[in-house]
Amino acid sequence: MKRKGQVTVFIILGLIILIGIGASIYYFSAKTLKKEDVVRAEDVPNWAVPVTSFIDGCMDELGTKALIKIGEHGGYIDMNDDYLSGREFIIKAEPTESDGVSLSMENDNPVAYWWYLKSDNECINCTVSSAAPTIAEIEGQVNRYINREMGSCLRDFEDFRKQGFDFEKGNLNITTRVFQSNVVITLDYPVKIKKDNSDVDLRLFRTEIGLNLINYLAIASSIAVDEADNQSLEKITQNLISWYGGIDYNKLPPIADVEDNYYVVRWAKTAVEENIKELLMRYINVVQIKGTKDAEPISATGASDAEEAFYGSLFFDVLPIDFNQLDISYNYLGWPIYFDITPRGGEIIEPAIRKREVPTGAMDPIQTNTYQFFYDISYPVIVEIRDDSALNNRGYSFMFALEGNMRDNIDLLEWHLGGGTIPWDYSWVEFDLRETDYTTYDFSTDPPTETTHTIRTEGGGVTATSLMCNQNQLIGGNISITVLDGSTGGLVEGVYVNFGCGDYASCGIDFTDGNGTYKGALPICAGSGYIKLEKEGYMSKAIPLTTNFNSLSIPGYPAGSDSIGVILEPYRELNANLFAYKMTQPDSCCSGSGAINSNERALITINRVKADVYEEELNQFLMFDGSDSSYDRTHTLKLVPGEYEINAILFDDAGFTIPANCKHICEEGLNPFSDCDAADEWIPPQKIEMIPSMAGGVNFNLNTSYWFASSSAIDSGENIDLYVVKVPTPTCIDYDCELPVCIGMEEIAKVEEYSEKFEPQLTPRIY
Repeated sequence: MKRKGQVTVFIILGLIILIGIGASIYYFSAKTLKKEDVVRAEDVPNWAVPVTSFIDGCMDELGTKALIKIGEHGGYIDMNDDYLSGREFIIKAEPTESDGVSLSMENDNPVAYWWYLKSDNECINCTVSSAAPTIAEIEGQVNRYINREMGSCLRDFEDFRKQGFDFEKGNLNITTRVFQSNVVITLDYPVKIKKDNSDVDLRLFRTEIGLNLINYLAIASSIAVDEADNQSLEKITQNLISWYGGIDYNKLPPIADVEDNYYVVRWAKTAVEENIKELLMRYINVVQIKGTKDAEPISATGASDAEEAFYGSLFFDVLPIDFNQLDISYNYLGWPIYFDITPRGGEIIEPAIRKREVPTGAMDPIQTNTYQFFYDISYPVIVEIRDDSALNNRGYSFMFALEGNMRDNIDLLEWHLGGGTIPWDYSWVEFDLRETDYTTYDFSTDPPTETTHTIRTEGGGVTATSLMCNQNQLIGGNISITVLDGSTGGLVEGVYVNFGCGDYASCGIDFTDGNGTYKGALPICAGSGYIKLEKEGYMSKAIPLTTNFNSLSIPGYPAGSDSIGVILEPYRELNANLFAYKMTQPDSCCSGSGAINSNERALITINRVKADVYEEELNQFLMFDGSDSSYDRTHTLKLVPGEYEINAILFDDAGFTIPANCKHICEEGLNPFSDCDAADEWIPPQKIEMIPSMAGGVNFNLNTSYWFASSSAIDSGENIDLYVVKVPTPTCIDYDCELPVCIGMEEIAKVEEYSEKFEPQLTPRIY
């Protein structure tokens, strides 16, 4: 891990707030549904009951959907929807650089982290945080979701109109309350129902969903607190490296070991990373929590004390009482991890070598190999709390993510507390206690009443809670925004206009009209304001600006400008295929390409390079697997114009074998009658099997050159061919060997070099 002489640690105490919320939710919650909380509908005549039942059914259906989505995404209906979530999240193909972990290659359906390193992986000023929502935030999400979807469910009562009903309707507004054993949803919706010569005025509707959401939130909070406090995932990681490390090609590089030997063991960084991922999949997925369904400690007959201690680290004791009906599982599904190991030279990991001459030359020089390596690892884990009896035995899952982090072989907490590789000085530390929107409620009383207002949507009113978004605060000048389609040049209707002010708050303003235009006033925000334009199928775009009383200024526009045109780029979807150039000799490529073999697989990340800090991330992950005959060899790739960083790793599951005694170490000493009296050794003493092995890839990055996707190419094309290079298969440890053909293991580390040298052949092709 890269560190400088001064380390300033900014620790966001988000989880401390989470602890308070979790404790108040679960341990001290006496919140039950009171009589005064019950909203009763007016007396409804029999002829109108089908209509009220229909409205209640929509509420129940949408409320249940919202709660299921909240369980699937760590407390959020959709982390990619800023309007629903009430926050802006960063979701990338690299889960350790994100606010959530995606369950798909397209970064859809991410699950929120409840404990993670929020800063980038090579941070100096590091921030740990939690994206866990509050009860009030969850209630607000359900409100916004039902408000938005209710119109589609009601369909303007078209079925009832066919039966002779008629309706006069007002704006609808949803209020959700999460109680200890259920969730109550009330609808304030003035509606006059008419049929024949009868009519009735209704306003209040209500439904209850029997889901103990508070229980799942409290358990998730306890698990997240345990990870933050005890660093349980990090302890497993440390144990795995210690247990599976050693001076052996088939093991992990050891944390510390010394050996006197002319034979040197080297590793490839990518192969070590893959081995760590396989170990994480093998052991993280068997973690159990005491007191949950079918949870028992792992035991092995004849296990040593060290083995028993290792197995014991996989059995967590984090819950104060038993929950025998709940199945809680930890899941690492082979996601990309952040991995670095030092010291190393490029891709090759090798020991420090020291030769010592023996005085008077009485003995041959002694070679000492010091194997001391420092691991930096970050990886995601999704925890699932499963209750098969919930929702009338339909079952319910609440999932949330945690992140394991280790730097220089120690956990992040120990690192922050001074256990790193530099001296600790408390004068270096600043504790920045930032205000958050978390609120800790006393659940023995009703939650405080929120001040709300309504903004216009096509489906009715939308409840919001930010003071900045109050209509009375729209005094920061008027603006006119016209949005154009970056592909067709046409006007774009229905673009969601969102205004934000730094990290303080953001709120939805309105949508562009049929002319692709929004005209209206904005709140005041000095220096850090922005307008964000969003529409499904388009890359969102943010425009920085400053708003003052009845005026605004926009960088790049003349002073006093209040009318701007913005191009919104639609995602172009192309069919992506993969081909490999297979090298037989070093520095010789690329005569012909073909599909990857059945024993090969390729992992590809394609990340758009942001032109400025306001641009949205576009990160995608593709996997091509030649071993599955049913595997779809074509993937869908979303592109907009711009530069892209492409990194691909080609793996060969068949690997390769370095034969024994392929290299002769011969060093002259003082004996004139012997050519190899100082050192005479054939290595390796036994064959080395690298199975699986890294076999190649491609790198288009800052060191080589980014790949540029032009607007004309992606507008006219339907397909894109991606290329990787398969490097020559190593035959010995290095090029100096005793075989007819000597190809060293250095070839594995030359992917970037070959990507630059053979760029014309490896550049993606759109057609």
